[in-house]
Amino acid sequence: MKTVYSVRIRKELRDEMERYKHEVDWSKEMEKFIEEKLREIKKRRVLQEIDGILGNLQEEEIGLHDKLLRDDRDSGH
Repeated sequence: MKTVYSVRIRKELRDEMERYKHEVDWSKEMEKFIEEKLREIKKRRVLQEIDGILGNLQEEEIGLHDKLLRDDRDSGH
């Protein structure tokens, strides 16, 4: 199902698009652009989430490393 989404653009741009309307399916081009932009945004968000998880894991790993060293030192080894 399709829906309408209106966008304001400069008149000059619209006039130029009009000149090439027989060569370019502007609706299809805009849809492809929007789909690609959404993919980029989703990828960026997933990568940010992964970075956050890895950052937390690294902090936990460093904390565990420090604890193990302290435990070993405190036990007299």
